[in-house]
Amino acid sequence: MKHYVMMTTEDFNVLPTATTQIYFPQYGNEDCKRYFMSKNFSFEKLIPIPSYLYKMPGNLVEKALATYFTDYGISSEPLSDFQIDVLKELGIDVPKNPREWYYEITLGINLDRLKRLYKKGELYCHNKQIHGYFCQRDFCNLHWGTPFDVIGCGVDVREEVISPGGTLLEKSGVFVTLTTLATPPLAWFKVFQQCFPAINFEISVNGKEITKELMEEQSKEQLNQMHSF
Repeated sequence: MKHYVMMTTEDFNVLPTATTQIYFPQYGNEDCKRYFMSKNFSFEKLIPIPSYLYKMPGNLVEKALATYFTDYGISSEPLSDFQIDVLKELGIDVPKNPREWYYEITLGINLDRLKRLYKKGELYCHNKQIHGYFCQRDFCNLHWGTPFDVIGCGVDVREEVISPGGTLLEKSGVFVTLTTLATPPLAWFKVFQQCFPAINFEISVNGKEITKELMEEQSKEQLNQMHSF
C-alpha cells in the first residue's frame, strides 16, 4: 500500500516560480517600509498562518486520520464518502480494510500518543469541514495566492532621474521584486490594498502589468486551482 510522503527538496525545486514586481511611488510611507524594507519579509506579517494547521501532508497526518477514522481500530465500518475524499485529496491510497490499515501504520505507538493522534485527526477534519482546507499550504493558496512563503525578496530604492532635455528617465520610489513558488501572491496583495488603501502601487507578474480587475480575476482562478500544487 502506498502512503503519502512529504515533498522533498527536489519536489520543491521542480515547481515553477513566479516573479512579482511592485512599484511604490512614495517610499517614505511607514507601512511600506514596515512590510517591504525588511530583510525578513514574509507574507505572515500581514496574514499569519493559524498555528493549528499542519505544515504539509505526511506520515504523521496519515496516522492521525487512520486513528480517527477507525476509532483506534475498533470500528469495522467502511470509510464514509467524506473520509475517502479526504484521503484522495491528500494523496493517500484508500485502504480496502481500514482496520488493517490502522494497525499497520500505528504499530508500536503507545496509547498516550494514539490519543494525541486521534485529536489531530479530528481537528484536521474539522478544518476541512469548516474552513475548506486541511493544512498551511491550502490556507496559503487561499489567503496569499501562493502555496508557500516568499523565497526571494529584492528591494531597490530609486531617485528620480531626468535627462538634460527634461525627459523622465527613471521614476522615484521603491521597486520590490518577490519570487514565489508556483503562483504570484495576488490574493495577499488584495488584502494589503484593503488594509492600506492610501498606499498607491503598481504590480506586474513575470513582466506583465496587473490591473486591479485582472488581479481579482487571477485570484479567483488561483483559488479554483488551490489543490493543484
